[in-house]
Formats: sequence, C-alpha cells, structure tokens
Amino acid sequence: MASIQKRPNGKWRARYRDTTGKEHARHFTRKVDAQRWLDDVTTAINTGTYVDPRTARMTVGEWCDVWLEGYSGRRASTVRQAKVHIALIKAEFGDTPLAAVRPSHVRSWTAKLAEQGRAQSYIYATYRRLAQLMADAVHDGIIPRSPCSRRTSPKQGEQRPYVATSGQVWALHDAMPAHLAPAVLLGAFAGLRVSEAAGLRVTDVDFMRRVI
Repeated sequence: MASIQKRPNGKWRARYRDTTGKEHARHFTRKVDAQRWLDDVTTAINTGTYVDPRTARMTVGEWCDVWLEGYSGRRASTVRQAKVHIALIKAEFGDTPLAAVRPSHVRSWTAKLAEQGRAQSYIYATYRRLAQLMADAVHDGIIPRSPCSRRTSPKQGEQRPYVATSGQVWALHDAMPAHLAPAVLLGAFAGLRVSEAAGLRVTDVDFMRRVI
C-alpha cells in the first residue's frame, strides 16, 4: 500500500509498506518528487529488486563481519584464508555501503592489486572472495545485484606445475614401505594415477614388451 499526503507544514509525505509489512516514509517539498520516489519503490518491489533502505546502508566491512560469523564453521585453514582475503577487501571497501560498490570500483581495485605486485592467481582468489560476499548479500536481500561479473573478473593466472627431480622420486621411493614403493615409480615413470596404481594387476603388465 502506498499513499501521498500533504502535511500541515506544506511538505508531501510519501509512504509505503514493503513485502514484510514494514512502513517506510519520506518527506518532499514537491508532490511530483514524492510520486517519483513511490513509483521507483513500487517498480523495485514488483521486479524483485527492492532492498530495505535501512539494510542498504550496511557497509562492506559490516557485511564481512556478519558473513565471517556464518563462515566460521568451516575448517580452520579455510577460515584463515578467508580472513586474509577479507582483510584486503576491507582495506579498499570497508567503509563503503554495499549498495554503492560499482563494477568500475571492482576493476580499479584489482588493477591496484596488480600494481602492488600481487600474483595474478592471488588477485583472482581475492576477487572470487569479494564475488562470494556480494552474491551472498544479494541472496540475503541486502543489495539487488552484485557488482562482480565476468566483465569485472581478472585473469585466473597460470598454475605453475611442480615436477620432481629423479633424485626426489628415488628418495620418496626409498622412504616408502616396501609394498608401496613400486606405486611411486608407477606414478613417476609410467604416469599412473593413484587409483590406477592401486588397481593394477599382474595380468595388466606385459613384462616381455615392458608395457602396462
């Protein structure tokens, strides 16, 4: 329900009730401004993009604290990693209202991290944390949409493969129990995965041709 009333002081009072029944009101000097505000609110409610004005004032830092409380049930190492990411997010957006963060702000932030010499993979991981925070804020109805998308996503960064030396492979072989040592060689020199090495049978090996 929405309505506009003229107050004794000459101002126009526009009010409406949101989907939970809570009443919201604002005062305007001109009736046309009051009507425009009500029209915008009504459109947001009908399209599912409405956000409670009081909730919309929540800052990124405040939401990070609330989000971490719900995330604390994860493994300790997972929570520690989240806190490291969030420290960077707070440093940039901590005092900014959630609803005020724009895609351009996100792109500028990731560019700034790159200028600071951060690894591309680390920048991407931190960005994904921001995207996760914003997506959960949308799910909770705090903001209508997330500023993070494919357009704002930085490059993932190439993973650096780790290749053990022959010496390291043989050292690992010698350190293993006798019944497990062949599995190390099967993985290192024959390319078998753990499940493949565990499931290998004598009939799978052609000893004459030296082929598995």
